[in-house]
Amino acid sequence: MIKKKYYNLLKNITHNNFNNYSIKNIDALVVFNLRSCEKNINYIFNCNKEENYANLYRFKPMRVGPFFLNKLLMENSVKKYNFSFSIFLSGCFGKTSMGFVLSNILNDLSSNFCTYTDYFIISNKYIFNIYDKKLINRHKLDQNILSVPNIKKKYLITLSDINQFEIIPISSHIKELGPKISLFELSSSKFNHGKFVELEADIILFNNFTTYKSTNCENKNSISFKQLIIDFLVTKNTLSIVDEEDQFSEKHFFHNKNNFLITYSSFDEDSDIYSNKISYCVWCTQVEVRTPIENIYFETDLVGKHNVHNILTMYSLGFALNIPANYVNMTINKIESIPDRMQRIDAGQHFNLSIDYSETVEGISEIIKSIYESCQTKIFLIYGSSGNLDGNINETSVNTIYKCTEKLFITNTNPKWINTDRLFYETIKGVSTDIVYKHSGSVYDWIFELEKIPIWFQFWLYYYQNNANFYTFHNRSLAIRICLAMVKKDDIIVISGRGSNDIYEKLDDDGKKIQYYYNDLQETLWVLENLAELHDMKIKSNELPWKL
Repeated sequence: MIKKKYYNLLKNITHNNFNNYSIKNIDALVVFNLRSCEKNINYIFNCNKEENYANLYRFKPMRVGPFFLNKLLMENSVKKYNFSFSIFLSGCFGKTSMGFVLSNILNDLSSNFCTYTDYFIISNKYIFNIYDKKLINRHKLDQNILSVPNIKKKYLITLSDINQFEIIPISSHIKELGPKISLFELSSSKFNHGKFVELEADIILFNNFTTYKSTNCENKNSISFKQLIIDFLVTKNTLSIVDEEDQFSEKHFFHNKNNFLITYSSFDEDSDIYSNKISYCVWCTQVEVRTPIENIYFETDLVGKHNVHNILTMYSLGFALNIPANYVNMTINKIESIPDRMQRIDAGQHFNLSIDYSETVEGISEIIKSIYESCQTKIFLIYGSSGNLDGNINETSVNTIYKCTEKLFITNTNPKWINTDRLFYETIKGVSTDIVYKHSGSVYDWIFELEKIPIWFQFWLYYYQNNANFYTFHNRSLAIRICLAMVKKDDIIVISGRGSNDIYEKLDDDGKKIQYYYNDLQETLWVLENLAELHDMKIKSNELPWKL
């Protein structure tokens, strides 16, 4: 944590440099744009200040500001400003959302930065193929941006599936290409691998490690991160930005082990960056943030406590790199939603609808919990077993998620190479008998099947369909149709597991993998269009079967 006695020092330095908030008049202590963005930012480095900065550093404070001043002056003085920072995004979940916001901030600053995804190093200026060593003009991707299926390529978000054999060559290529900032996304399982420990990280953003479980059989709690602290945080000059509310930050003694540390919190006033006040509604969040030098107020379309933490991470990073807070504000104000991450769908319907890519229990549970804590309401959730998860996780997932939902619709997500029925029944197998016998029911799809049912059965069918909390569907399209038809005004629906993914993979009866086109967003818009026509016919769609 930044020691209180250095607050005034950092405050004076920062205000002197950012007293003019025009984007053309920045005189920053640490500016990573340099010559690459002269059209947008007039970088002025005052050599007369070097001696003053060096004098400041003689006090040897063990925290953020002076660390980066020293890095700028000592390590890069002979490089003629051709230096770069490496930023690692790490955690069990939430890395993509954080990466999207960070990439937008860097883009808005016209920063020369790069990410890595699917064998390509992608910059805001070029695309570099690491196999044939060829540079591709970035504009070619921008011209066909809508045809890019991978949202991480599309929005300059780095991937987490870098293996130990790729990471060192990739780092070498990035140094040769010369971006001023390089972003890496590392999953929690990578930290105890020797190749990753060799990396020189300037900044690590730690996000959501509470649910982490080490794969080491002897110590399933902490062995991986204790090693991380020794190798990454103690022996190297690495700045850590840590969520003070994450149990991981206390459990692994960040405050005692790390010399360079910024902490943030949604409520803890002992943190360096924290929120004084948070006001939630279903599709809007208002936050007042306190930093060591100023109070910041912002309003964002991003909802949920998890997004507040993502934004606090960005303010913490901005503080470390001396990015004026109003630049971070401008970027956040422009973001309506994060693609495939609680992406809001507004087709004029009277309820709230989002599509989310999350398929892990941790990710979906955090979304549900965040919405409930923010808006005090439970959601309608379409959830499916995943081909990327083992049977044990599929079995235990439903009971965890069911407790936090108003109605839960179980269906298939993307089975890939595993038999569809096997995945479906793995998930159902974990459902407790209490849910099965007391809260489950059948549904009747009246969009296509408009036959009349026996009068004697209508009462019971109405009862089960309108009062049950748990439904199962082999057909994902049917699950979406039924769910959208059952919601009432101002309810919240989350369709999870696929996002904007267009390809559905499954095994046929002969064990062969087949692929076909399927898109949740298009399916949802089609159902909403049909529901609108039914509503014009005075149908009470929340009562199934629908009554004319």
